[in-house]
Amino acid sequence: MPEAWRDSIIVPIFKRKGDAMDCTNYRGIKLIAHTMRIYERLLDMRLREMVEISPDQFGFVPERSTIDAIFIARQLMEKYREKNKPCHLAFLDLEKAYDRLRRTMFWEVMRERGTPECMVRTVQVMYDESTARVRTSHGMTSKFDITVGVYKGSALSPFLFIMTLDTVVKHLLEGPNKNCGTEVAVVRARYEKITTTSYSAGHGDGGYR
Repeated sequence: MPEAWRDSIIVPIFKRKGDAMDCTNYRGIKLIAHTMRIYERLLDMRLREMVEISPDQFGFVPERSTIDAIFIARQLMEKYREKNKPCHLAFLDLEKAYDRLRRTMFWEVMRERGTPECMVRTVQVMYDESTARVRTSHGMTSKFDITVGVYKGSALSPFLFIMTLDTVVKHLLEGPNKNCGTEVAVVRARYEKITTTSYSAGHGDGGYR
């Protein structure tokens, strides 16, 4: 892999909320070479052919939209209200999710999902010894190492993220004592499995009971 691909320039974008002097209120966008972006697109296409994402996931998946997930949630609420039954929904805000994911989990998830080792190593090499500099109004900062998270602005990052999240959710649905890589473990089972597939069940023969 060309050494120039390992080094990137990060441009901080203000989120237009909070204190402009607080670094946490900025989103860092990685600028990469055009050749690197083409390379990432090819890897993304290959990975999507190899790894099947659950139909319960709506983000970063072709022909699916988070609007569909919102529609399903509203339909479930309306159906439960019609039956005068309680409906519980949990919302989790994954703050700075791209920045906090441990890269070791990516490689474990890819292997668990049956990705060939050559492909795992190809993606891993892209992240090994990666460095960055920040572009500011006063010039460039000195170079520093990046050892955690996926790249913002990368063509490959959305699929790496959703693949990891999909695997974590899969383990959560399987119950307690399931390991999600080496970083996450399920310590308690859910009382009832509620997935988007229940939307279909609710509109089947007999509907909700």
